[in-house]
Amino acid sequence: MANVMTQYVRRTLGKTVCRPCFRRPAKTHGRPLFHPSPADSNTWDMGALCKAYDWPTSGSAGGTVGIIEMGGGYDPADIKAFCQHYGYAMPKLTDVPMDLTNSPGSDADTEVVLDIEAAIAAAAEANAPLKEIRVYFSGDFTAAIKQADADGCDTFSISWAARETDFGSGELTDIQTAVKNSKMIVFAASGDWGSQGIMGAVEAPAPGANMFGPSCVPEIISCGGTAKYPNDSPPESAWSDTGGGISVVFPQQPWAIGAPQATGRTSPDVSADAAPETGVNIFIGGSWGGVGGTSFVAPFLAGLFATFGRRLGFITDKLYANPAAFTDITTGDNGQYRAGPGIDLCTGLGVPKGKALAALFNRSSGSGNGTGTGNGTGTGPGGNGGVNGTPVVGFSGKLVYKSGVLVDAIND
Repeated sequence: MANVMTQYVRRTLGKTVCRPCFRRPAKTHGRPLFHPSPADSNTWDMGALCKAYDWPTSGSAGGTVGIIEMGGGYDPADIKAFCQHYGYAMPKLTDVPMDLTNSPGSDADTEVVLDIEAAIAAAAEANAPLKEIRVYFSGDFTAAIKQADADGCDTFSISWAARETDFGSGELTDIQTAVKNSKMIVFAASGDWGSQGIMGAVEAPAPGANMFGPSCVPEIISCGGTAKYPNDSPPESAWSDTGGGISVVFPQQPWAIGAPQATGRTSPDVSADAAPETGVNIFIGGSWGGVGGTSFVAPFLAGLFATFGRRLGFITDKLYANPAAFTDITTGDNGQYRAGPGIDLCTGLGVPKGKALAALFNRSSGSGNGTGTGNGTGTGPGGNGGVNGTPVVGFSGKLVYKSGVLVDAIND
């Protein structure tokens, strides 16, 4: 497998080794390949990627995103420069040292900076800037989730992973309990090592397909990856190294409507661009660099969903009930599994239709006017493509509901 990190940051709990799920373009070695400007290669300007995913143009500003980091650190000056370049409001950055601290100077710095800048951009491009990003420096998923929930975070992002079979006894169920008891939407990278879970020469591959944790936890939204080139040429497809598969720890969930029939929980749930050759530009170490990985998708979506409202908690069932809020990805594979029509084990439901997703969290009763189609306790069409009479600002298309479920989202 090309470009698997040989230097990485370890977190040991029993026999668990968790790694950051970022990947650099294959032609880079050591530190990221720095570009003179964010628009200098196939890697995306984050704002342009948001537009390509039909981002909403308004939302609930003032959200708080929590992020766990198990190594590395960041320089606030880099984050400030990133925000100034794009004209984003810079949120308050709060470090929460637990058993680790903000310690820049290692390979994992790329992960930390990617996570922060992705969350900022996703919310800012929805014209709903974040109030705060809280970075939990910890080697303990459960403790960090509990603390972030107690601190009032709206969403929580996890960009570190290991094969689920490598987690210590009871560790994944402890994480599950913490997420169940929280009011946060929790996202986690599905992994960057394909279906086989081969994490580099430092470890022998486990036999068969391998799902990664903690994204295997059913209450966590598992975030897979695609390869999305500018102008969709070639068309967006599953990234060959995206994590995905069937859990051997957790059973399949009743809310996973349309997922492949399996004895275990299937992953990923959703996806977005993650291939390093088509990744995103970040500002780190005073320069621009291109980077990818499913660890971009988790904070990217955490930033977006933080604009949908405060403390929404578990919402994965709502996503599966509304597959038209995603663009289905039907080509590509991650080794053992192939993408195809409908939900698959490479890209899940597909990639986000930002405005259609925003509409799912903006329903209300009443009547309205416009081109949309409403369904629910209100009467008449939804205003301006809205739902149940509530306009979705920035969306002038048509949202079609059947029995209260979004079945199509059509742009004008």
